[in-house]
Amino acid sequence: MKRLLLSLFIPTSLLIAQGVGVNPFSPMQMEQSQKLNRILVENRVLTNVNNTPISVVDVMKKMDTEFFVEYPHLMDSDVARYQFYKARWRHEFDRMVESELIISDAKAHKLELTEGDIRQELEKRFGPEVIINIDQIGLTYDEAYDLVKKDILTQRMSQGFLYLKGVFNISPDDLLTAYREYIKVNKKPDHWKYHMISFRGPNALEDSQMAKLSLERLSSETKSFNALCMRFKDKTDDFENKQISISKEFDLESDQIQESHRDILSNLTPHSFSEPIKEHSRIKNQPVYRIFHLNSYEAGGKIKLAEVEEKLIYQHKQEKYEQEYINYVTNLRERSGLTKDSINAGIPEGFEPFRIK
Repeated sequence: MKRLLLSLFIPTSLLIAQGVGVNPFSPMQMEQSQKLNRILVENRVLTNVNNTPISVVDVMKKMDTEFFVEYPHLMDSDVARYQFYKARWRHEFDRMVESELIISDAKAHKLELTEGDIRQELEKRFGPEVIINIDQIGLTYDEAYDLVKKDILTQRMSQGFLYLKGVFNISPDDLLTAYREYIKVNKKPDHWKYHMISFRGPNALEDSQMAKLSLERLSSETKSFNALCMRFKDKTDDFENKQISISKEFDLESDQIQESHRDILSNLTPHSFSEPIKEHSRIKNQPVYRIFHLNSYEAGGKIKLAEVEEKLIYQHKQEKYEQEYINYVTNLRERSGLTKDSINAGIPEGFEPFRIK
């Protein structure tokens, strides 16, 4: 078997791959080295799709373009590339097989692209300095051009097929069914907006009791809590030296509020104050008296269709898209005799095409 030797310089820190579809570089795992490492690639043809061979190196080149887009700052790290290859090669290989099958279907349906389509996508993917960037990746212009062309054909053909299958449409009956299922397990939560006024120090209880009386008198003059607080500060003797603090407005759903506070709020009407409540401050390890002021309360209950319609439409389309795409490529694989099982039978068990020295 032919072995291809790649040489790259390693940076001072390495972020290790964790798996397909997630960030494969975890800052918890770092390897520092100043020496040159090498990636050994065991190249072989993995399969043929309609007389188009797909080799390990073909898969590697496709991964290099994705690595450039996702991790341009690690382009000089051969160790990072190795971890990326190791985590992604099998997933990328499956995608390339499906892509070649879809491209063959596109040719059968005479789907064509313009030069402008491909050049525009080249610049979008590799930036205005296309030649410099693809050279950094290790691709020729023709290789990059062919990869981009295949990606566009795959995307347009699959989307066109799925459009004909009605994936992007949702009927009123489908939407209503999705809504009924959604509200079986989802309920609009109660919603509270409130403030807390806290009193500390040796006279906290007396201060809080007097404050409640003062606040209730002042609340008859204004419903604005901010204006009310300004008046309260002006009317309170020696306010600056008293250990009184006024919280920001809390805007929370029921399950975000601790039970004892929720019980207090549930006995209040909007723009009213609670009696002083004694609590213990864990931060300062001392007793604290709090007065709660309820600004507004919105009862929960049944969620309206208009509130979740956009979300349900998106979810429906996404689920239908995924299922129809799987059906589409499964049918193409079976017609071509390129199921995953048949391809796996031609690849040695435990085959790992990438090693690092």
